[in-house]
Amino acid sequence: MIYKSALVLIVITCLRSELYYSPGVQIGLTSDKTLFFSTQFTIGANISDLIASESTFLIDWIYPGITVGARLYTNARSKSLFFYNDFQIAMFGIAGYGSGYLYDKKGKKYKKNKMWVGIPFIPFSFDKVDFLEDNRSPLGKRFITNYGIFSLATMPFDGWPTW
Repeated sequence: MIYKSALVLIVITCLRSELYYSPGVQIGLTSDKTLFFSTQFTIGANISDLIASESTFLIDWIYPGITVGARLYTNARSKSLFFYNDFQIAMFGIAGYGSGYLYDKKGKKYKKNKMWVGIPFIPFSFDKVDFLEDNRSPLGKRFITNYGIFSLATMPFDGWPTW
């Protein structure tokens, strides 16, 4: 599944030149105080560029994107590595919502929803993962709630404008 997401990222990159990319790292805790680490890579664009619409104040501040990443849950019993992909919408550079899937090493997928808010490049995040079956969860629970902080390096593909 992660390969399909990577292919979508490549195709989108070729279609539009007004795209941005955003590598990032995250550290956080689950509601059970289990430490986790994530890395991610997002490609997105301004919504007015994607729909070929005339710019307006509101439309200029909405950025959809596609993200691929990896998450490592650490606890006393074991470490659990998952890969993920999601579709997200960022608004005004300070808040956003995403929905997608986490994949375990056997390819089983689990629904993931995330929200974030904060200053650009350092947002706080909240996400919830539905593991469907308690025995597949790294914490032994069906739902895991995660709280974290990201560090992002968002850049336009064609560079920042010079004035």
